[in-house]
Amino acid sequence: MKKFCKCLFRAAFWGAIAYFGYRFYQRVKAVSGISKSMPLFLKNVLGEKPSMALNLAFSSMHIVLGFSKETLEKEENIEELVREYLDDFYPVFNGMSISIKISEREEESGEDDGCCSDEVADDEIPATTSASEEAEKNEADSEKE
Repeated sequence: MKKFCKCLFRAAFWGAIAYFGYRFYQRVKAVSGISKSMPLFLKNVLGEKPSMALNLAFSSMHIVLGFSKETLEKEENIEELVREYLDDFYPVFNGMSISIKISEREEESGEDDGCCSDEVADDEIPATTSASEEAEKNEADSEKE
């Protein structure tokens, strides 16, 4: 009897791990789908593609959407629209706590302050050598000795 209970407990334990792992996999897969489809949906409905950030935790999800000032003034029910979209197309999130933050997107300025430039000055690039060049140097050093 003890052996049977132990076997039953192990089966239940691994079954629970598999079940919750599969549910988490479904949520992660749905988040990747949301990150692709929601901006297109909002562009079709509102006329502007938002900047978007998604964070998924075990029991909650945080969505941050950035729109221009004109769109925020024109549309007041963006949060309701997003919640309805999630309820209709992604029912895997029905039991989760979802927080949606709608903010004004920061406009990209034409000025370059130099802090995040993609260009790197020549003196900042370290000199690198390939493996073959290093091997030639080592051979030359060993021949000198």
